[in-house]
Amino acid sequence: MAVISGAGEGRRGARLGDAPVNHVIGNHGLEPGASLEEFEDEITQARGLLAESLSGVAGVDLEDKRYSLALHYRRSRNKRVARAAILKAVEELPMAMRVVPGKLVVNVVPARAPNKGDALLELRAAEQADTALYVGDDVTDEDVFKLDQPGRLVTVRVGEARASGAAYFLRNQQEMDRLLAKLVALREKNATT
Repeated sequence: MAVISGAGEGRRGARLGDAPVNHVIGNHGLEPGASLEEFEDEITQARGLLAESLSGVAGVDLEDKRYSLALHYRRSRNKRVARAAILKAVEELPMAMRVVPGKLVVNVVPARAPNKGDALLELRAAEQADTALYVGDDVTDEDVFKLDQPGRLVTVRVGEARASGAAYFLRNQQEMDRLLAKLVALREKNATT
């Protein structure tokens, strides 16, 4: 079992606890990765420029994930204005960045950096896995959902989404927890037979 998360290295461990996970890939598909130094340099430069550009926008918090940035606007009174200011500031950066929208957050990733879809394909190749089940609940998971691999990739979206490339849907986190519990039970059953 693997987890591909948007969370940076420091936040992933606490969220997973003692779950039986073989691989953890974070930071939207960047960690762990090969030549991340180039991304770190770009993010360091972008962080300074964005902090300066957004210093007057109330309720915007900049989270440095080392290889990407998360610009949270959950605390902003006018979320639409805050989001627009963030997007404008990112657009004005001198380096190419990919905007990955999330729930009351705008993630900023170097344009050349891998995404969750790239990470899944690389992991499947490394593990020589013919098929994969991917469950996600965020806009950032659409990079996986849009991979066109019938019979090789089963995609499941948790929660409502106006438009999603996922093949299947679960209503909420509790349904996902039940699905994961069944998968773990099947894995344990197969290990004993």
